[in-house]
Amino acid sequence: MGADDKRYAAAVTLGCRLNQADTALIFDRLREAGYELVEPGSPLPLDLVVVNTCSVTASASQKSRQAVRALRKRHPGAKVVVTGCGVEVEPEFWKAEPAADLLVPNAAKTALANYLGAPPPPRVPDGPFVEPATGHYPFKRRANLKIQEGCDNCCAYCVVPLGRGKPRSRDKADAVREFRLLLERGHREIVLAGVNIATYSDSGAFLPDLVAELLALPGDFRVRLSSTEPHPGNGRLLELMRDNPGRLCAFLHLPLQHGADELLRSMGRKYSREEYAAFARRAVELVPDICLGSDVIVGLPGETPELFAASMAFVGSLPLAYLHVFGYSRRAGTRAASFPGQVAAKDIAARHKELSGVGRGLSRRFVAAQLGSVVEVLLEEASGPDLASGWSGNYIKVAAGGPGAGRRLGELVKVELAAPAGPRGAEGRIWDVNSAQPAKPFPQGGI
Repeated sequence: MGADDKRYAAAVTLGCRLNQADTALIFDRLREAGYELVEPGSPLPLDLVVVNTCSVTASASQKSRQAVRALRKRHPGAKVVVTGCGVEVEPEFWKAEPAADLLVPNAAKTALANYLGAPPPPRVPDGPFVEPATGHYPFKRRANLKIQEGCDNCCAYCVVPLGRGKPRSRDKADAVREFRLLLERGHREIVLAGVNIATYSDSGAFLPDLVAELLALPGDFRVRLSSTEPHPGNGRLLELMRDNPGRLCAFLHLPLQHGADELLRSMGRKYSREEYAAFARRAVELVPDICLGSDVIVGLPGETPELFAASMAFVGSLPLAYLHVFGYSRRAGTRAASFPGQVAAKDIAARHKELSGVGRGLSRRFVAAQLGSVVEVLLEEASGPDLASGWSGNYIKVAAGGPGAGRRLGELVKVELAAPAGPRGAEGRIWDVNSAQPAKPFPQGGI
């Protein structure tokens, strides 16, 4: 118990938006159990620390281990609870880790508060699942809504099915319930999260059906989709973006993983590069200001210099706005770990650097094309009374100037983009609602 008789809890989240959504559900349950939630760096004497781990790469696993050990050292009197994909992918390591007091299975982590008494058995539902909580985001402006879990694509390089299990979708009525409550709590952007939300399905309703129902709800808000694997239903999502500008963010993160058909096939991806390119072209035709982002892996087993060059050229030809570049990480339990043609670490590093440069060029091109346009920005951080920053609907990091901007956090405001700021950012002025004009001319040399 804390010195002031309150119980304090904090959490560290590593990895994806789905992990962030899970942590928010954990927060809600802990709050109901009487804990006061604080930041992990708080000087208060913490009673409980939760680490929601990631294991998608060896680097992510290492960061998870470092986080647990650092928090144990910083908060020696706290109970350290470890959950997330790491507990499933590396169970023997975590069972032997002295810095961890309690391990909670990934499938049951949103019920973590129950484990603080007698641990219940983990439950993995066969059909649609329900989350008996509403994500609590005490330190964030936007919210993530968990709508899907798991994956059975079993791509040769990927450890996610080991950590998350088979694909499962959330009960649609329950997803709508939480969405409404998140709006009531003041969130103006809600991100639909999952391992592969494109596979969402509940009683004949698919992802576009769920999105359409959410868009029809009253209120001043916008919906953003998290990562969506290439899927036949994605075409309907583009139509919803076209027909609901501003309401459904003009944004898709569509993992490519590689730009050579040979490696797409060997890794078990279910599309060709031409099919991917055709979808990307259709996306920018239907939604001209759309931000298309992608994941690309370098150094996959069998990636020769020629195949890397082909992948890099293909990626550079796509209408993408940014890249997440990953060096291949050899993970135990995956098929690719035993494939021939493993690429040397120094070559992976060099290719990562080269493709990352291509990604920065794509980002600069996208931002330059948006200059002069007016975008809607969710203000999330203040840098002063008249300056705040946040993300536009089409995922540009915007520094927005204007009278009182720093006091309008959590609001959706219209900003005219005037100048680039880094490869993925822009500067602009907030528009005056009454005059429908920028608050004042954008100052020469930046805000």
